[in-house]
Amino acid sequence: RPGAIAPGLSRFWLLVWNIRLVAPNRWFILAIVRRQAQSNSGDKRRKPVRFRPCIDLHEGCVKQIVGGSLRDGEAPTTNFQSERSSGDFARLYCEDDLPGGHVIMLGKGNEPAAVEALGAYSGGLHVGGGIAPDNALLYLHAGASHVIVTSYVFRNGQVDADRLSGMVTAVGRNRLVLD
Repeated sequence: RPGAIAPGLSRFWLLVWNIRLVAPNRWFILAIVRRQAQSNSGDKRRKPVRFRPCIDLHEGCVKQIVGGSLRDGEAPTTNFQSERSSGDFARLYCEDDLPGGHVIMLGKGNEPAAVEALGAYSGGLHVGGGIAPDNALLYLHAGASHVIVTSYVFRNGQVDADRLSGMVTAVGRNRLVLD
């Protein structure tokens, strides 16, 4: 996500990820990522880089939105909007053997695009954004390996135990990610 750097992930790798979105020759970028992972694998003190792709959906399109600019009633600031579908990105991630990424629905109207991506890489992607017990199974059946919940489970800064229990009942604890 824009502005956030995961532990062990340098700004260089974020740049590679951003280039990957728009680069016509995706194999060159992937080769850099694979070479870095292979060079780290011989060093027992360091873990190889694990690239986890993300497909952010807003208004049914794949977008990169400036962190913190998505608010109710306001148009977010967009860094990048792709002309390619969510399914196109999911197929690339499947071909490149990049499991464990996620599809995030930012607001309403993204359900068809999310289902398209999950179907294109069945079992390879997590899905989040508006997930609740009544719709979670739909996304798992569409191909999600896991569902991600945040606002449904967290109320007033605290975990709502009843809602968490309802999610676990609906999908099982092994297919649930709390974010």
